[in-house]
Amino acid sequence: MPWSRFFKHSSQTPALWLACFIGIAMLACGCSFENLTRVTPGSFATPQDCGECHVDITREWTSSPHARAYTNPRYRQATDDYHFTQCIPCHAPLPTLTTDTPQARADSRELGVSCVSCHLKDGAMVGPQQPTGMVKPHPITVDPKAFEGAQMCGRCHRGTKSQWAASTIPDKHDCRHCHMPEVTRTITKATSEISRLFVAMEKAAAEHRHSFDLAPTIAADQAIILDIVTHPGLANVTLTNRLPHNLPTGDFGVRIVTVELSAIDAAGGALILDSHEFTSAGGAVVPSGESMHWSVTIPANAASLRAVAYRQGRDGADRVSLTQRQVAITPTAQTQPEKGAATHP
Repeated sequence: MPWSRFFKHSSQTPALWLACFIGIAMLACGCSFENLTRVTPGSFATPQDCGECHVDITREWTSSPHARAYTNPRYRQATDDYHFTQCIPCHAPLPTLTTDTPQARADSRELGVSCVSCHLKDGAMVGPQQPTGMVKPHPITVDPKAFEGAQMCGRCHRGTKSQWAASTIPDKHDCRHCHMPEVTRTITKATSEISRLFVAMEKAAAEHRHSFDLAPTIAADQAIILDIVTHPGLANVTLTNRLPHNLPTGDFGVRIVTVELSAIDAAGGALILDSHEFTSAGGAVVPSGESMHWSVTIPANAASLRAVAYRQGRDGADRVSLTQRQVAITPTAQTQPEKGAATHP
């Protein structure tokens, strides 16, 4: 069939013409995208390269802990100015997706855990879903299973991966659910005339933000639950962990989850009554699916009790709020406990 007759009768005419136009434009501009998937000992695609099209994803990564994995001053201090080289493979991994712990790279370590650390394999960028754009500027492999469960993150977060595998909580989510919240959008964004051609006709789909949040961002109040039950002169506090790993978790360093209980008087003044700590050092954690209980005496002038849970490092850095709970004090609960009643387990 002559091409003119094909274009005339084909239902795909607009898409075919657009594809031809894109191809001509690429040739005219001398566009080459080999740098996105070609890796040499001193050359590989940087997040800035990927950011030419993946604008939202790169912006999220730039503000994430992965971007600062190598340059974080606390990491530098913990490794005695990078002298403990056994940590480098996970803080500056080779630009290759592996199923095991990655190897350290020698170049551009300041980029930390970059796009190619988790998406480049055998000369193609690996992703969980089919692209819908008209043109693919680099080879793409679709492999949803590579991103399911905890296997991707568990290459470095090995202890947390083991906890996740052992967790028996119902409807267990993988790492992305809490640390890479779902969003509906197009994977690529246009930043130039040529990139507008690349993303032409791309459809919005559900994907995950590349923010790698330190604390759960989806339904945190349902995953980390604080409960306060008041009795005459006494409050029973319960912290329940419905995350699919320990609370707190972490393979290296010390993470601390603190539950701070305060009494609020009628004028709004707050008095800290108790500060309970759970730490990843020494096993003083709340395992997945379990609860911890303790009791605190209620002051006579308390109008309400407020419990706040937050997570931070040993030096107080990276503090993030987890959840909070506040309950009113009834007149009967303000009565002091009988003599000899326990206030702490």
